Amino acid sequence: MLDQPVLKERFVGSARGATLNGAPIHVRACPRLDQAVWALTDPRMMDTPARRAVYERLLRETRFPQFGGNCYAYAMLAAGVIDVVTESDLKPWDVAALAPIVEGAGGVITGWDGGPAAASNTLLACGDPALHEELLPLFKGAV
Repeated sequence: MLDQPVLKERFVGSARGATLNGAPIHVRACPRLDQAVWALTDPRMMDTPARRAVYERLLRETRFPQFGGNCYAYAMLAAGVIDVVTESDLKPWDVAALAPIVEGAGGVITGWDGGPAAASNTLLACGDPALHEELLPLFKGAV
């Protein structure tokens, strides 16, 4: 569960689906990077040359980059507003509530190495599984 008290929004995710204030939500189809809205909390998370190269590519190739969303970006991905969320330097408690919301809405969330999100300090979340499949090799090189 993720609560956004200022907006009076509650996102809940489980194997049965994801909801926003009790109404079902779903990710949107976005199989191509040039159509994607990409969210990253802080560009300083891309702190190595390999990560900086990934950052520069996404900055060039996405339709719209957005910074500063933190955990709310994952909720917006689940609601079909954002298409890709990437982050690094996370802890297990940062991820625990987010993965069920993303997956319950039909999205994919993994570590940059493709492993389980809960076991990684880097995250790649995509609403469209085809986009996740396209981006994962790029991120594996930046782990």
